[in-house]
Order: sequence, then structure tokens, then C-alpha cells
Amino acid sequence: MRKVLPWLIIFMLVLLWPAAVQAEGGPGFQLKFFGGAGYHLLDDFSQGLKGWDDEVEASPYSYIEKGGFQPFHLGWDFGVEFGVTLNRRWGIGLGAGAIQTGRESLRESAYKSDKLATYEFYQERLTTRVRAIPLTLCLQLGLFSNNRMNLSAVGGISYYFGTVDWEYRTQNKSSSEFTEENWRGTSGAWGFQGGLELDFNINRKLTFFVEGLGRYARWTDVRGDFQADGTTVKDAFLWYTEWGQFPGLAIDSKEPSGGIYQNVRKAVIDLSGFSVRVGLKVRLAASD
Repeated sequence: MRKVLPWLIIFMLVLLWPAAVQAEGGPGFQLKFFGGAGYHLLDDFSQGLKGWDDEVEASPYSYIEKGGFQPFHLGWDFGVEFGVTLNRRWGIGLGAGAIQTGRESLRESAYKSDKLATYEFYQERLTTRVRAIPLTLCLQLGLFSNNRMNLSAVGGISYYFGTVDWEYRTQNKSSSEFTEENWRGTSGAWGFQGGLELDFNINRKLTFFVEGLGRYARWTDVRGDFQADGTTVKDAFLWYTEWGQFPGLAIDSKEPSGGIYQNVRKAVIDLSGFSVRVGLKVRLAASD
């Protein structure tokens, strides 16, 4: 699938370029710079983190003193797009961007092996990040226009590739003992986006805009080397599982099995959500 994207872009440009050349006054060119905030579903990831906290709290042999590994959804979104105005209503753009979300969480927890044992207290730190680079092919359709502003519908297809980072460290508070886990998984998937854009013309060369976009994209095969306690597991996947009634996450090269794992499947990193972005358009050449 990754090899299809360049050919698809070339096909769309070949298909639409004659319309641009024949448009009244010829084509117009512009660069679009944007940045803003985004909301990402991340269902399996968020449910797994919350389930981890819930499982500790529900056990008679553990509890959380402070903090927790809470879900996260907010992040940022920025990028650049090269656009061609086909005519007064239609335009096409090729873009690249960056999306990131994540958080560092601290948790202080107490554990014991059975009800007669004494509690041992631990400090845990978990850093999780999801980063994606979308390559986009977008169409723009003008809905309303006057001398000062323009309202357009925008939409298209994207290929999202990027990484998921997992860094976990736990330390016994009564000693110097600690363990660490590190994993960076990579993946890629097709997606699409659509929304509305409102332009405010500053002058003939500059336009300020605000846009709201919804998107759909899901990674299902997130793979990378997993390091824990001095050992490395090659090509480990992120798995979604259930520990009794609680959702959870596991990282391994093979599907986890055994009594504590139920309903195991590869975890879905759901990048679907929406973004609110602002930016500037710089006209490189304008149609007469």
C-alpha cells in the first residue's frame, strides 16, 4: 500500500492539471502554513492505561497511594501544504504535517504477595507518546466568497506513518532496586479527513485562515524492539488484552497467552479525532 501513494498523487495531478491550465487566468499557487490543537481517540491505548490503574485498585493486595496512569487525548498538529488553484471554486493541495500526543505519568503504589505479607512501596513513571506524520492529498471547494472572506469545504486522503513510544520505570522506595522497559513501535495506515475552512484576506498575497477538520486513521500493526531488564525482544507488537474485567496492554513478539490474558488481539492506535488549526496562506502567483 505504501508504494501506491506516489502513483495516486501523480495520477490526480495529471488528471486535474489540464483543468488548472485552462482555468480563467491560469492556475494560482500558494503555500499554506498551519498549527493548532487536536483531539485523538486512542481507544485501546487509553483504555489499557485506565484498566491498569483500576486493576491495582481492585486487588486486595495492592492500592495506589498517589497519582495514576490516566488516559490522554489532547495534542498538537502543524504542517505545510502546497496548493494549486484550479479555478474560482476548486483547488488541490499536497501537504505534510506532524501530529503528537502523549504524557508523563507518576504513580506511587503499594503491593504485597498475600494478605499476611507486608506492603512494599514503589514509585512508577510511565512516559507514552504517539507521533504521526500525515502525507495529504486534499481538494478544496469554495462555498461562499466576497472581497474579505471565503468559506470552503476541504477534504481528502492521507497516509499516516509514525511511532508509539513506551518508557516505564519502577523503583522500590525502600531500596535502590529499579526496573526499566523501553519500546518504540512503528506503523502506517491510510486515512481521510474533511472539514471547513474560513479565510480572511489580508492583502493580495496573504490570507489568515481558521479551519476545523475531522479525521479517520487507525494503526493496527505497531511493531518495534522491546527492551526490559537488559534483554531485547525483536519485532514486538503492542497487544490489547483483558485481565479479568479490566482492559490492559502487553508488548511481545507473539500473542500473549495464559490464564491472565483474555480476548487478546493486536492493539489499535486510533488517530481518529479532530483538529482546530489556524495559519497563513502565502500566494506565490495569482490568477488574473
